Amino acid sequence: MANKQSRVDRIAVTCINAFFVFLFIALACVLFYAAKPRGILRPDTTLTYTVTFKTIRTEYTADIHEGDTVLDAVGKREIGRVVSYTVAPAMTETYSRRENRLRTVQYPEHVTLTLTVHANANREGVGYSISGFSLIGGKKIPLRLPNFVGTGVCTAITEIA
Repeated sequence: MANKQSRVDRIAVTCINAFFVFLFIALACVLFYAAKPRGILRPDTTLTYTVTFKTIRTEYTADIHEGDTVLDAVGKREIGRVVSYTVAPAMTETYSRRENRLRTVQYPEHVTLTLTVHANANREGVGYSISGFSLIGGKKIPLRLPNFVGTGVCTAITEIA
């Protein structure tokens, strides 16, 4: 009987030791996370970036204005303000049987929209971080303006001195 009791005591001590080891590891993880910077840094650079939207219906661009706030359409974070925008006819390639070649023609009732956005950002690897949003040239960006939502491609990033 005494042997059985000492076995139960050893199992209890092992469980208590395992609990304290787990508690120590959890505390170390919490302290490590608390000491790690969370990206709440002051922006270190000012930049403008250009986003191009291909083949947008013409009526969707009617209510875009300079000074509109630009949000990340997914995270709803503010990522700048519209400095300027241009609208150009949308072009597409089509095959002409009569001429037996590809031709570039205007896409009816559609335009190509180019937005230039001003923002404060932090340098991050090969790109920039704006309020936690990663901005890299050539990347698709889902944007939300007061009267427009769309996904375009970042075609240029320029730091302002």
